[in-house]
Amino acid sequence: MRRNSCFRAASRLYSYLDGEIRAIRRIRIRLHLRQCLNCERAYRFEKRLRGFIRERARVEAPPEVVERIRRLIRERSS
Repeated sequence: MRRNSCFRAASRLYSYLDGEIRAIRRIRIRLHLRQCLNCERAYRFEKRLRGFIRERARVEAPPEVVERIRRLIRERSS
């Protein structure tokens, strides 16, 4: 039984992290994570990994692109 509930929780983990899951399933997964150390570890890892990627994946536009956009906004605003 435990293996089956772990499989269900793991198969819905990304939807859970994305907030794309119905309330009843979200509650079931949350309860499972509280009871299952292995699944909770997997959840925490994925959550940290997403945060790490989000922080590191930011790309800044080159200054000339930023200036060009600002110039276009000023021209269209006047």
